[in-house]
This record gives sequence, C-alpha cells and structure tokens, in this order.
Amino acid sequence: MNLEEASNLMTMCSSFDRFQKFLEIQDRLNDKDYWKILSDAYTCSDNLFHLIEDVKEAFIVDRPFREFLMDEEDFKVYNSLPEKLIIYRGMTIEELESENFGVSWTLSKKTAEFFAYTYGRNFSTEDRPKTVHQLEVSKVEIIAYFGGRNEQEVIYIY
Repeated sequence: MNLEEASNLMTMCSSFDRFQKFLEIQDRLNDKDYWKILSDAYTCSDNLFHLIEDVKEAFIVDRPFREFLMDEEDFKVYNSLPEKLIIYRGMTIEELESENFGVSWTLSKKTAEFFAYTYGRNFSTEDRPKTVHQLEVSKVEIIAYFGGRNEQEVIYIY
C-alpha cells in the first residue's frame, strides 16, 4: 500500500475510527510511510484512551525512518526544546493513580487544563473525575512534537 492509498483510507474514516484503521493497515506500509501515516492517524483521532496500549506500541515500534513522524517545522521546534522540560497532561484521577498514562502530553498547562475539564470528545472518560498532572522529563525522552493543532503536543511514554 502506498502513501496516497493509505492517506485516502485515513480521510474516509471518522476521527473516532481513524486510529483503528491505521492499526489494520500498518503492516502493509513501508517504513517511511508508516511514520507519516501514524502521525496523521494519531493527530486526527479522538477518544483513543481505550486503545492506549495499541497507541503506545505504535510509537515505540522498532522501524527505521522515525524522523518522518514529525514534519520539518515540528522537528525544528523539537530541536529547540531545552534538555529538561515540564510537560502536562489532562487525565482522569484513575489514570493518575494507575500511572498507566496516555502518550499525549503538552508543553502548556492551559492546554492540559482544557483537555481535563472542557474537551468533550473523550467519551471513554467523560464521566470520570479529572486532574492535570505534570512531569519533568529530558528532551531525549520525548518521542515527537506536534504543533499543527496549536496544542504544543508532545508524545511521551512513561
């Protein structure tokens, strides 16, 4: 499957089904396209908490060309990050207590607060009490930076 075919499949899915479609086709993608499609599938998906382990596996898979996960602008931002930084995540109290965190964090406390208390498309966790958690991490632990949605999103696996 080539990049255009995979991209077309992704755009035909709703934001709630897109990542599942990625999981279905990932083995048919070459290594460069895998990372590009993962980036698109992840950043254009909603309500991924129920797929947390699949998401983690997708980001830590041992495939070459990981640099294709970020576009040129995001790669520049990533490179400009300090060696130590504070990241934030809006999450349920249950997630905090379990320490089985999702992968989506942000450099912005305000953004984390939005996802914890305002964002309405995480149906898997909508009725659960929420909080914002912060961690100090090393830049080398950050898998990717995504700035396309103005969320200052970083992918971090605890």
